[in-house]
Amino acid sequence: MQGRLIVRGRLFTMGFSAVVGLVSGLILFALRAWLGRWSGALGSELWTLFLSVVATGLVGPLVFGLCRRVDGRFARTQRERDAALEGLIP
Repeated sequence: MQGRLIVRGRLFTMGFSAVVGLVSGLILFALRAWLGRWSGALGSELWTLFLSVVATGLVGPLVFGLCRRVDGRFARTQRERDAALEGLIP
Protein backbone atom coordinates (compact mmCIF):
# COMPACT_ATOMS: atom_id res chain seq x y z
CA MET A 1 0.00 0.00 0.00
CA GLN A 2 1.23 3.48 -0.82
CA GLY A 3 2.22 5.37 2.31
CA ARG A 4 2.68 8.79 0.71
CA LEU A 5 0.41 11.41 -0.72
CA ILE A 6 1.88 12.93 -3.87
CA VAL A 7 0.59 16.42 -4.52
CA ARG A 8 2.51 18.02 -7.35
CA GLY A 9 1.64 20.61 -9.87
CA ARG A 10 -0.41 23.72 -9.40
CA LEU A 11 -3.36 22.50 -11.48
CA PHE A 12 -3.64 19.17 -9.64
CA THR A 13 -3.36 20.92 -6.28
CA MET A 14 -6.06 23.41 -7.27
CA GLY A 15 -8.34 20.58 -8.39
CA PHE A 16 -7.73 18.57 -5.23
CA SER A 17 -8.41 21.60 -3.05
CA ALA A 18 -11.58 22.45 -4.98
CA VAL A 19 -12.91 18.90 -4.58
CA VAL A 20 -12.22 19.01 -0.84
CA GLY A 21 -13.95 22.40 -0.66
CA LEU A 22 -16.93 21.05 -2.60
CA VAL A 23 -17.32 18.01 -0.36
CA SER A 24 -17.08 20.08 2.81
CA GLY A 25 -19.51 22.65 1.40
CA LEU A 26 -22.03 19.96 0.49
CA ILE A 27 -21.78 18.46 3.97
CA LEU A 28 -22.40 21.88 5.52
CA PHE A 29 -25.24 22.51 3.06
CA ALA A 30 -26.91 19.23 4.02
CA LEU A 31 -26.34 19.83 7.73
CA ARG A 32 -27.87 23.31 7.60
CA ALA A 33 -30.84 21.95 5.60
CA TRP A 34 -31.35 19.16 8.14
CA LEU A 35 -31.19 21.58 11.08
CA GLY A 36 -33.29 24.23 9.34
CA ARG A 37 -30.57 26.89 9.57
CA TRP A 38 -30.88 28.49 6.13
CA SER A 39 -29.17 31.83 5.68
CA GLY A 40 -31.18 32.75 2.60
CA ALA A 41 -32.72 31.45 -0.58
CA LEU A 42 -31.51 28.31 -2.35
CA GLY A 43 -29.78 30.40 -5.02
CA SER A 44 -27.91 32.32 -2.36
CA GLU A 45 -26.80 29.07 -0.71
CA LEU A 46 -25.58 27.63 -4.01
CA TRP A 47 -23.77 30.85 -4.90
CA THR A 48 -22.00 30.79 -1.53
CA LEU A 49 -21.05 27.15 -2.11
CA PHE A 50 -19.65 28.02 -5.55
CA LEU A 51 -17.59 30.93 -4.21
CA SER A 52 -16.30 28.75 -1.39
CA VAL A 53 -15.15 26.07 -3.85
CA VAL A 54 -13.41 28.65 -6.07
CA ALA A 55 -11.68 30.33 -3.12
CA THR A 56 -10.52 26.99 -1.71
CA GLY A 57 -9.18 25.96 -5.11
CA LEU A 58 -7.25 29.20 -5.52
CA VAL A 59 -5.76 29.21 -2.02
CA GLY A 60 -4.95 25.47 -1.97
CA PRO A 61 -1.61 25.66 -3.83
CA LEU A 62 -0.40 28.41 -1.49
CA VAL A 63 -1.25 26.36 1.60
CA PHE A 64 0.35 23.19 0.21
CA GLY A 65 3.48 25.18 -0.72
CA LEU A 66 3.68 26.60 2.78
CA CYS A 67 3.29 23.12 4.28
CA ARG A 68 6.08 21.81 2.03
CA ARG A 69 8.40 24.56 3.18
CA VAL A 70 7.62 23.91 6.85
CA ASP A 71 8.13 20.14 6.37
CA GLY A 72 11.43 20.81 4.60
CA ARG A 73 12.55 23.12 7.38
CA PHE A 74 11.97 20.53 10.10
CA ALA A 75 13.27 17.50 8.17
CA ARG A 76 16.01 15.61 9.95
CA THR A 77 17.90 14.38 6.89
CA GLN A 78 18.61 15.72 3.43
CA ARG A 79 16.53 12.90 1.94
CA GLU A 80 13.50 13.87 4.02
CA ARG A 81 14.04 17.53 3.13
CA ASP A 82 14.17 16.78 -0.59
CA ALA A 83 11.06 14.58 -0.38
CA ALA A 84 9.13 17.29 1.49
CA LEU A 85 10.10 20.00 -0.96
CA GLU A 86 9.10 17.78 -3.91
CA GLY A 87 5.65 17.24 -2.45
CA LEU A 88 6.03 13.71 -1.09
CA ILE A 89 4.29 13.66 2.25
CA PRO A 90 4.90 10.47 4.27
